[in-house]
Amino acid sequence: NNIDNYEALLEYKNEADQLITNITNKAKTIETSIKALQNTDLLRIKSNINAKQLYIDNNKVETKKPVIEKDLDKQAKIVAKISEKLDDKNEVNQSAQVVFKSNTDKITEYIDIIDAISDISDCPTCKQKVSEKHKKSIISEYQNKIQGLHSENAVLNNNTEKLVKEIEKLKEDFKVENKKYQDLEKEYNDYNEYQKKFDIIKQYHEDIEALKTEEKELNI
Repeated sequence: NNIDNYEALLEYKNEADQLITNITNKAKTIETSIKALQNTDLLRIKSNINAKQLYIDNNKVETKKPVIEKDLDKQAKIVAKISEKLDDKNEVNQSAQVVFKSNTDKITEYIDIIDAISDISDCPTCKQKVSEKHKKSIISEYQNKIQGLHSENAVLNNNTEKLVKEIEKLKEDFKVENKKYQDLEKEYNDYNEYQKKFDIIKQYHEDIEALKTEEKELNI
């Protein structure tokens, strides 16, 4: 019986020693973790920040952020609308340039025809003499066509000048509004970055408090 009691006590002592060793190791681990956290730059930042003020600032950010999101969305639509107008004006301008070139090519072609008719004396088809009256009639017809094309080009030229001015104005508007958009986007990204840092600092604070609580419980 004495031997059995001794073995039981010895087993109990071993269990107690193991428990004390585990608690001691746990305490050392917690102490090491706290010291490691205290040596981080992030913790030094946290130690210099008034926690209450930090939460106040974060609440301001959370309040301001939806406003910035709304402004950012509104500004994006303004920029998109200007960009769409700019594309439309450029397309109209390009179309006008194509028509202007086509008219100019026709004018050159008609002038060549007039020159050829002026020099002709016999009809190339029937080989009969072409009267001056007939030649003047044909030349007059082409001259009228040329005059019409010149008039159309004058209108196109006038419209193109207006378009160019409108395009330049839209480019300036786009530049200004896009700068506003970029500024808003930067502000929005800054808010996001601030909140990320706030969340990290908050988590470190909570980790430290948890470690401190665990240490106190082990020291009881």
